[in-house]
Amino acid sequence: MLGLRRLEAFLLAFAVGVSMSFSIFILPAYASSDDYPSKWKNAAKDSLFDDWGYYNRECVSFVAWRLSSQNGMDSSAIKGLGNASTWKSRAISRGYEVNNIPAVGSVAWFSYGHVAWVESINGDGTVHIEEYNYDYAGHYNERDVAASKVGAFIHFADINTSAAPVIPAQTSGRMLFVRGDDMLFASDEIGGSWSNLTGSGWVGSESVISVGGTDGKTQIWINSCGAVYAKSSLGQDGWTEEGGCGTAQAAAISNTGLQMLLTPCGAVFAKYGVGVGGWIFQQDCGSFTAIATGGNTQMLLSSCGAVYAKDNNLGYGGWTEEAACGTASQISVSSTGLQMITTPCGAIFSKNGVSVGGWWAEGDCGWATKVIAGGNVHMFLSSCSAVYAKTSMGYGNWVEESPCGTANDIAIGSNGRQLLISADSAVFVRDGIGIGGWSMQVGPGNAKAIAVS
Repeated sequence: MLGLRRLEAFLLAFAVGVSMSFSIFILPAYASSDDYPSKWKNAAKDSLFDDWGYYNRECVSFVAWRLSSQNGMDSSAIKGLGNASTWKSRAISRGYEVNNIPAVGSVAWFSYGHVAWVESINGDGTVHIEEYNYDYAGHYNERDVAASKVGAFIHFADINTSAAPVIPAQTSGRMLFVRGDDMLFASDEIGGSWSNLTGSGWVGSESVISVGGTDGKTQIWINSCGAVYAKSSLGQDGWTEEGGCGTAQAAAISNTGLQMLLTPCGAVFAKYGVGVGGWIFQQDCGSFTAIATGGNTQMLLSSCGAVYAKDNNLGYGGWTEEAACGTASQISVSSTGLQMITTPCGAIFSKNGVSVGGWWAEGDCGWATKVIAGGNVHMFLSSCSAVYAKTSMGYGNWVEESPCGTANDIAIGSNGRQLLISADSAVFVRDGIGIGGWSMQVGPGNAKAIAVS
């Protein structure tokens, strides 16, 4: 366990030199040169087979070379993927993750029949790729391309970039915290002033709060009798009672303004927008114990540990059982559809999109006491009260953002803004993933709950 002085030193490390300079960062570059073996490079195009059975100087041959030389993939895993057009489907059939999230060392797949190797990720939404035969003449090329223009990213064996991980800084996201006297406060700026949203004792002892909406400023909370209140403005006035006493035991709101509530009997309701009533029935009273929403996705956790989800379906039923009883103890879903769960033993799993199964192991039993997803960021609070985060899918590659003994709770917004409550109940914030760089927003002894949009 760390003493308070060491804790503050770690959390505030680089607070000026790092957190204020995150505007255009690039994930580490690796090869960035034409290192394709001369025995294939200097021969006429399509005159030789490489070590994996692909014709020389084709895009698939160069990517196979990189997967072997840079990613360390076994030759048997690289063979038999066929022409570039079939790499995506064959990778899926072999159990590899395929999504729209770039990573260093992943394969950029284009639907017109081309593959390239991702050398780095830029801070402006583009990726730097290296390739062969982009000119149809079998030559080397490198270029920046918008990640949104890539058909898919295939994650055979992404390169661990945790030695110097950063993501582009975000400058928005309303922050909430509940003080020890159950009073709710909000702020829109790091280092800015806090607006008192409620009187003392208004927020229930369970401190159920959430913030989201299309403007990122819609706040929801539940009082001690189970009534639900919401609004977007600051100050104590203007609250709308969306449901009276006895309505809810849990409530949440996504970045699209989708609200969910869980009633005391375990029924689920949802709606868009702030207003009196207007809730749409989603699921009967039963054994559901937790809800989560991100984007237009809704998630449910049952008392037996089963996980259910649905997307773009504001109406009764339509749930997909994503994991059977005994699987999960916590759930979270982000604005991009990234889902995370913890198992009863504290292992971590994640996936993108609503489907049966398809979970990827992220961490072993005993790792996590809480998981949370925001945008494309995965985050968890460890059993020793350390904080970890990353953007890649798959096992490991976590960045320790604060060490053991530093955090009691964590929260993350749809833009990747992170909050933590420290061991002495102070509130810290950071934008982007990295070691240290936390900025204190609220002093020790004040916070019991946090949320961020």
